[in-house]
Amino acid sequence: GMSFVEPGVTPTDEGDASAAERIKVTNNAPELCKRYMARVIEGVTVTGSPDRVKKRLEVHGIRPINNVVDATNYVLLERGQPLHAFDYKRLAGGEIIVRTAEKNEKIETLDGKERVLDEGMLLICDAKGPQALAGIMGGAGSEVTTDTTDIVLEAAWFEPTAIRRTSRKIGLSTDSSFMFERGIDIEGVESALDRAASLIKEFSGGSILTGAVDLRTGEKPSREVSFRPEQAEKLLGIPVTAASATEVFERLGLTVTSSTDGLLTITAPSFRDDIVAEVDLIEEIARLGGFDNIPTTLPVAGFRLGTDGEMHRLKRRVKKALISSGFYEVINYSFVSRESFAVTQLDTTPAVTITNPLSEEAVVMRPSLIPSLLDNLKKNLSRKNENLRIFEVSPVFILADAIPSESWKISGLLYGRRTENSWNQTDDDIDFYDLKGTVEMLLSSLGITPDNIEVKSSDVNYLNSGKCASITLGGVDAGFFGEISQQISTKLGTKDPIHVFELDLSAITGVYYEETSYNSINRYPESARDIAFVIEKTVPFGEILKSISRFPTKVVETVELFDVYCDESFAPGTHSLALRVTYRAKDRTLKNAEVDKVHSRIIKLLEQDFNAEIRGH
Repeated sequence: GMSFVEPGVTPTDEGDASAAERIKVTNNAPELCKRYMARVIEGVTVTGSPDRVKKRLEVHGIRPINNVVDATNYVLLERGQPLHAFDYKRLAGGEIIVRTAEKNEKIETLDGKERVLDEGMLLICDAKGPQALAGIMGGAGSEVTTDTTDIVLEAAWFEPTAIRRTSRKIGLSTDSSFMFERGIDIEGVESALDRAASLIKEFSGGSILTGAVDLRTGEKPSREVSFRPEQAEKLLGIPVTAASATEVFERLGLTVTSSTDGLLTITAPSFRDDIVAEVDLIEEIARLGGFDNIPTTLPVAGFRLGTDGEMHRLKRRVKKALISSGFYEVINYSFVSRESFAVTQLDTTPAVTITNPLSEEAVVMRPSLIPSLLDNLKKNLSRKNENLRIFEVSPVFILADAIPSESWKISGLLYGRRTENSWNQTDDDIDFYDLKGTVEMLLSSLGITPDNIEVKSSDVNYLNSGKCASITLGGVDAGFFGEISQQISTKLGTKDPIHVFELDLSAITGVYYEETSYNSINRYPESARDIAFVIEKTVPFGEILKSISRFPTKVVETVELFDVYCDESFAPGTHSLALRVTYRAKDRTLKNAEVDKVHSRIIKLLEQDFNAEIRGH
């Protein structure tokens, strides 16, 4: 390799005074700043740098500022060690204190902005207050200007995670923070400081005081890493011997301290922060051996349908059912804007917000699919597509105890006319019953039986009360359906009511049937009987249906409601319902007496359970 002579590392003519007499350094955050060094240079003349230096910096995209700052940037490029120069006169009390910030402490950085700090951010301060954000940017209070004559030159090792956290938090990234975040060589701090000091002396004619202040917490233990040639061979697929590996490591400046029975022990130098485990060494073997020499083999892909297969099949069935009944599937981003989020006033649920959103349109992780469907409706209406049935099957995100959790939902939206314009169709608008029918169709297509479904009127804050129902499946909350409130319709500028539903996929998984069952067509005749009865209007027909469906007999085939009737002669708050019950057996022709017997028991059930008064009986 090339031999590299490090130029001007030793400050040759140090003055009589020593740096330690002029500057006092205290380190109150030794775990975040493991080494802090400072030198003092007196009598500098701050002007422009030599042209060769300016050119070098410009090629690297760094703007030349003055001969002191340029020298520090030059060394940053040369050695990867960031440095910072303070104006000595502007450091109160001639001292430097390394400490962490208190909550809401402020500092004005070199870019002229005042920044409010969080507790625990690392600062370089003087006797009065903060003078630099450690490892990121200096403060305006002590920057080097053309009036500067004496400077304090800092070189340090800062904890990478602390610098990264601060840099992200205040949104400030610099060449310096870039280096510190990736970890610098603690052993290289001193030689970089000496190199920068001698460059400053050369460019600005100052004199360097004797010695440097060096505060260091603990020696950095040398890292020993074991290496097995046969493991490298196994991972890379190329022959690796102890001898060939040793040769590669020595070329890289790694020391091989011992080699026994195919196990090498390697000591990594301090500047190789990235070598911590065996795989890092294996990567070096691959890198120096040439990645193109590693043979190409196809990976073995194991394929199995796990429990996820069931969820996948369920999603497919849901989509198929909705598409078959005239719906279009939409796919939206998982993020919504604050406006869309606010439309459904879900502010009661704390939202999962994104700290670094790609745009204003994507700030909140959506807690419901309905805002996205409303956005889709708006876009369609603006393009004169005025009849819409759309659905989406996607995950939503909700904060539960400050931890975001994900759950899959099926949501749909119906808007506009029930049918396409045609001479033989009425031009009715979609109403609440189309919505209810859609939900019923979906649940029955999944084989969910009526006795597992409970529908109650309820209130969702962005739906019209009175036109909003909640669903429980097998006793588990499963979602809701209803009409979007007038307030929101007005905001969206729609003329017709908007109907939406949202169901939880996990609630469905508990009650649906994976298998579809088929019956052969019955060869035996049916026998139908009608019952008319007066009953209170508050009794839902669904309850009556449920009650008859649980009735212990195998001969009831269907129950239909064919008439609802009101009359003055009835008690107030009641009406008359007429049911047709169809009886049929799978294996024989039913006898009249048998039908009469079951029919009378159904009448008794209506009288007892629902207080029904049978008419014309």
